[in-house]
Amino acid sequence: MALIAVWFAAFALRTNYACGPDEHIIRSNADAIEQAQRRMYKARYGSHGILGYVDEKPGNTDFSQPNCCEVEKTITLNGVIVWEVGLEGETIGEPKKRHVSALIRLSNCGAVFDEDSYIIAEPINQH
Repeated sequence: MALIAVWFAAFALRTNYACGPDEHIIRSNADAIEQAQRRMYKARYGSHGILGYVDEKPGNTDFSQPNCCEVEKTITLNGVIVWEVGLEGETIGEPKKRHVSALIRLSNCGAVFDEDSYIIAEPINQH
């Protein structure tokens, strides 16, 4: 039992504070948003399945509109700090703009939990 507790503590310590190359400990909500936007490409893409529209992970996305981003910081039962960042924006440089919604879950070092993160990019109805 003690061995399991030590393993969980070591795992949480590594995940929270042993940052890899091009990573750093997230210090604020703004930092979490910046990291999520930079690492968004690591998340899973959910297909919209609409014929005649681009159906691939967006390359460039504009998140500059008001209320683009939400952040929630939590700690799991085993002590891992998770930053959950919600992003809303529009694609840039595509023939038809798409609305981009993303939920990016980051470790305290900014690593993406790719199995729990996703991106959806749906066509915008332009009348």
